[in-house]
Amino acid sequence: MKFEPLADYLEPRLGNIYADNLIADDGFVEYRPWDPELEQAVKQYLVHEVTDEEYDRFIDMLYCAVPDGSREEQAAAILKQQLPWEVADAFHWAAVKAVPTLSQLIGDRDAWEDGGQQDDAQVWMEVHASEDQLVELAQYMNPTVPVARGELSWWHPALELKPAQLLKAWHHVVGPAASDFTDAEWELLTSCLPLRKDAYGRVVDRRAYNLTQRRRSYNGIRYRFANKIPWNRIPRRYGATGGVYMRYFLDMKNGLFANLMQSLRVIPEAANLVEWLKQMTVENRR
Repeated sequence: MKFEPLADYLEPRLGNIYADNLIADDGFVEYRPWDPELEQAVKQYLVHEVTDEEYDRFIDMLYCAVPDGSREEQAAAILKQQLPWEVADAFHWAAVKAVPTLSQLIGDRDAWEDGGQQDDAQVWMEVHASEDQLVELAQYMNPTVPVARGELSWWHPALELKPAQLLKAWHHVVGPAASDFTDAEWELLTSCLPLRKDAYGRVVDRRAYNLTQRRRSYNGIRYRFANKIPWNRIPRRYGATGGVYMRYFLDMKNGLFANLMQSLRVIPEAANLVEWLKQMTVENRR
């Protein structure tokens, strides 16, 4: 099982904590009850086997009141109020929400194997995706349908898309994109930028002025050319569309991109950069 810390801990000795038996006479499902051995094992896990951070995330996922006190006291109260599967379920959701990236959560699967995986993806996005990112994701999926903030409380992208499609859409919104500069590429590019002078005519060390915004804008420009999309489809993480385009327009107009291409031609490691710069200068001649 994936993202099931408590269930995995118990499985070798006590079997499946989610096991249930169908009651034939009324059709209701009766879940596995507590027994002394299971109760002791779960108490051991709660009190001694999880870190404080993992424990706090677990507490946040419980649908019951947890009194103040030691872990031993809290564990006793939790086991009185929750069934075994409910305790395991809280650990499951805590583990899902703690996964750093959607790629790590979904993996490389081609299809959802069950509804639980879709639920995991949706819960993860509820935690990690801002409202603005969800709006952009919806617009990426349906470019012709306008979406406003506050209209997505009902929306579940994991139910509409296959895993690979969801990852592609999410990476469009948050990155990183394959076209983004590597640190090595950025170092090569910035080494060829013209020296800047201050108000007194003194040369300013490149490291002393801020290149973060330029890198962000250049990543947006590069993304646009790599994906052959209109300027207004550049992901918002690269900045406002108008600002990214203006950076492109000014640096193209003043010949900076052409000069960079000439400087980088002689550097074998800069082949990808040269190809990008060539794409822009060729398009600008049309």
